[in-house]
Amino acid sequence: MVCPLAEADCDPAADDAESGTSACRNQFKRLNDTATAAENWQLNARLAIIALKLGEETFAADMCQIADRPDPIQRTIFINVLGKWHGDLAPITRYLRGECGAALRSGLMLGIGTMAASALPNAELAEITTDMTQLYVTASESIVHSAAGWILRQRKNVEPTLTGVDQPAVDRDWFVNQQQMTMVKIESGHFVRQTLPYYVLQRITKSKNVIKRVETVSVNKSFYLSDREVTVGQFEAFRRDCMMAERVEGNPFMSVASKMLQDRSDFLIQKSLQDYNHLGETHKLQGLNIPVVNVSWEDSIVFCNWLSQQHGGKPCYIKIGNKEWEMDLSADGYRLPTDAEWEYACRAGTTTEYRFGADSQHLKKYAVLQADSPFPGGSARPNGWGLFDMNGNVWEWRHEIFSDTLVECAFAVIPAESRLYGVFRGGSYNDSSFFCRSESTRKDRLDFRRDVRGFRVVFVSSSE
Repeated sequence: MVCPLAEADCDPAADDAESGTSACRNQFKRLNDTATAAENWQLNARLAIIALKLGEETFAADMCQIADRPDPIQRTIFINVLGKWHGDLAPITRYLRGECGAALRSGLMLGIGTMAASALPNAELAEITTDMTQLYVTASESIVHSAAGWILRQRKNVEPTLTGVDQPAVDRDWFVNQQQMTMVKIESGHFVRQTLPYYVLQRITKSKNVIKRVETVSVNKSFYLSDREVTVGQFEAFRRDCMMAERVEGNPFMSVASKMLQDRSDFLIQKSLQDYNHLGETHKLQGLNIPVVNVSWEDSIVFCNWLSQQHGGKPCYIKIGNKEWEMDLSADGYRLPTDAEWEYACRAGTTTEYRFGADSQHLKKYAVLQADSPFPGGSARPNGWGLFDMNGNVWEWRHEIFSDTLVECAFAVIPAESRLYGVFRGGSYNDSSFFCRSESTRKDRLDFRRDVRGFRVVFVSSSE
């Protein structure tokens, strides 16, 4: 075997193919180890791609690893380098149909999805679309399902409509509910974060005099989190349902919801779509898939209760007074994520400032920021657990009211009074990179509605 690497001093005159291959692999490993020691991830990625073409997936699998990789920069660089690859893709795409692990398969998919469609032969593009459509439907791992959907959207293909269900399946870690929300299973665990006092978090500062507080935060129960923020279309279905249900006698929940929304009526939809009015009809249709904004904390939790009822579950929020809500711990429905659940899911096992590493130059590939308006959900790459837009696009309401310490997230009575403040996370489309970090936190009055803030939901399964 003649090794294609000029640097790899392989002996083409080896006694047989097996010894030649072994010598080449040994030399290849030495090159890879040298690049790793120097943290030359660009070279590591190029070597890993060449190794894939030679039938060796070990190096690429190591770079794409998600579990036990607090700094995911190797995976990020591999995806970027593969996205600029101009060679024959056939030796690479075969791994999408093989038995390789979900971390490698999804890494390859995200790299391929970064390639310009114009750079791919039509036959190869059609084959990739077929593969992605099948994986979108059949993949048991959320990260593979999410990557497949992302590629289809990048290629302007319509994702297959999946049959919505009320409860998750046992053979996969994601499911699609009746409102076509993809819910991703987040296993219990813990994460370590270094937090700053709230006033510091709001200021762009790198002062060495500020001491961060190191905390280990536990998430004791698994849960399902929507893979993106609630959309205009989903919230519009809720609003219209509430308007109709107001006429139904003996439905106090719907009455509360409809009265809350009636005065605002089409304002939510018009406000969310206003930035799309100058675009063509295709883009206007996309507007139904952008995150709904201008929703208060109470708007969000009433939506959660409606969603619970739509799925035959028990609403998580109980109104116990004029302006007080209580969390029902026995409920098996939908609710807002706690602060700990949100950051745990956002980080996806990472400890770096961003979910892709510490270098903000990669942020625009993973988040919508410094833009004029929000983008349709899932436009940027997903994180390591298959979740989109955890950074950027729109800020997201949390369950808790504001306090300086959000380590222990108790499900207590939440007074929905204007003088109290709620917590929201993640950054928005018009923010800088500083506010799109995994630890970024802001607060606002519970009754305030902003055009940069929406929410996503948690599902609590009765079978968990």
